[in-house]
Formats: sequence, structure tokens, C-alpha cells
Amino acid sequence: MIFSPLPSGLRSNSHRNVSQLEGFTLLELMLVLLLLTTLVAMAVPSYQQYLLRSHRAEAIQELIAAASCQQNIYAASFRFDTRSCIPSASTGRYSYRMEPADAAGTTIFTVIATPLGPQLQDACEELMLDQSGWRSIGGAEELQRKCWEGR
Repeated sequence: MIFSPLPSGLRSNSHRNVSQLEGFTLLELMLVLLLLTTLVAMAVPSYQQYLLRSHRAEAIQELIAAASCQQNIYAASFRFDTRSCIPSASTGRYSYRMEPADAAGTTIFTVIATPLGPQLQDACEELMLDQSGWRSIGGAEELQRKCWEGR
């Protein structure tokens, strides 16, 4: 059996020239890379701010727990004991201390969280909570509400 060639309008597309191969041009790849770079450039700072806020929230929880523990001591003896109830720095993002340091039988206390490492980028700086529930920060005073929001 002999096959005759197809008319030119009905020829198969299986034999294309190299210049007709489908794919991405360099310009298309560069545009996609530019778009991805822009998205990453916007997402990374936002994610870093999220991490700072979440670590700050953990530190605030530790401060509140320490103050609550001191209030329990006060309820039993009508004095605070700053030798106990100091939060542990398990995450390594904050170090904690009580003022006045190592005082048994005091009528005041302040528990302080000092940022460490990457947390130093947080504009709130130190977080402080005292026996009356007064909350303060080491950073700019106008950030006070933002730093303690939701607490």
C-alpha cells in the first residue's frame, strides 16, 4: 500500500521546527522571578513582625503568671517575696528578673522581661509589670498600648 502525502493544509504538527517549540521565553521567566521577588520582599518583614509580636505575647504571659504567683504569696503573708516566682527563660527570647532583687517581705515588686537576640528588634524593648498591675515598657511611651494590646 502506498500512502500519498497530505495536502499542505492537513499536514501533521508533529514535525515542527526548533524555533516553533513551545516553552517560556527569557522575558516571561524574568517577569515571574520579579513577581516572586516582590512577594517575598513584602512577606518576610511582615512575618518577622509577627514573630516579634508572638514572642512578646509569650513574655507578657510569663510576666502575668509571675505577678499572679506574687499575689498568691502576698495573700498568705501580706508581703511579696521576689526570690520566688521568677519566670524561666525557656525560649531564649527574653530574660526575666524581679526588682527589688532577692527581697523577702517587701511590699512592692516589679517583674521585668528584657529582650535577647533577635527580639532586640522589638520597639517595645523591656516589658515591666508591678504589684499594682501597672504595665510599662522600655521603648517609646506612645507604643505602650500597642505593646500590651489584648492583655
